[in-house]
Amino acid sequence: MFFPYIVPTIMAISLLMMSCGAMQRPADHASNDSIPLQAASGHWIKTPYPQQPPPSQWDSGRLFEALVEADFELFVTALPDYPVVISPDGYIDSSDLQLTPAQWKDTHAYLFGFAHGSGDSMNYVPDTFFIRFLAKPWHQGIRTYDLIPSECLGNTINNIREIWGDSVHFVNYCLPGTEQYGRMDWLALRIVWQDDSLLAIIRDAWSP
Repeated sequence: MFFPYIVPTIMAISLLMMSCGAMQRPADHASNDSIPLQAASGHWIKTPYPQQPPPSQWDSGRLFEALVEADFELFVTALPDYPVVISPDGYIDSSDLQLTPAQWKDTHAYLFGFAHGSGDSMNYVPDTFFIRFLAKPWHQGIRTYDLIPSECLGNTINNIREIWGDSVHFVNYCLPGTEQYGRMDWLALRIVWQDDSLLAIIRDAWSP
């Protein structure tokens, strides 16, 4: 007797539930392998989805712009006024330099570390080290957060969390290697921070 009224009612309730679910469901990006993000410098870089960049001034602000543009003066002014660890490879140890902005302006050489393979001393005036090892077209590569992509994963142990704990974040800029050199000429740069404090700038490359 009431059947004609029950069916429309059930259909109406079903449509209402479906519409509510559609409003609550987040956007589906499963078909996208990367999302382009624009840094403060205007350069476009790609971040593999579904990672979301943790809020920080260190991953895409003036520091990133200085690295991409090879602007040493901007780099120095973008640094905090306390010492920051500078490492020439992916493994952090107690011998790594900690430089203040004033020390980056020094005209005498520092021992930044030792070259992969040869073990040669890396004695450089800071601005020369910046140009030779840190300033690269990182915007042309891959950007990831709190992980290292396979394109820039070598034999060096990543001990960032062992040194600073699980509460730190880092952004990894990766320039993949070329076929000419068997993909072993990759370069990576990691910027490590905790809250608003910059902790380290790490340059990494393939090592035998």
